[in-house]
Amino acid sequence: MKHLILKDDNAGKKWDLTDLVEQHHEVTIGRLGGKARIQVGDFDQLYEMTKTEEQRVLSAKSLSTLGTVSGEHGVIKKVGDFYRYKDLNSTNGTRFNGEKTPHKGEEFDLVNRTTFYLGIYGPLECTEVDV
Repeated sequence: MKHLILKDDNAGKKWDLTDLVEQHHEVTIGRLGGKARIQVGDFDQLYEMTKTEEQRVLSAKSLSTLGTVSGEHGVIKKVGDFYRYKDLNSTNGTRFNGEKTPHKGEEFDLVNRTTFYLGIYGPLECTEVDV
């Protein structure tokens, strides 16, 4: 059976969209965490005191790009055999495979190797895996 996995390499996180959407019917993605939500980034890691100048610069850069993600940026749901992402009229929009959504609120299919950014935070990547 194939599962669609969402990866956030910046924060070292990944989520099984197949299981999440099956459990909750739709999943919100953004800066806010909680039930039926995917929280991108790693705020605990970003706010930790870093020891070197290079680590401080990287932490500040990650925090500034994460600031372009709305609290509830978008929603992922299953429609037929496909998983779809819908921008929830986020302030900074969503870019899929390098192209900014022409209209806020637009929907896109999440398929194997879909790459997208929330504002300028990313990339987030969907990949299919056999489970």
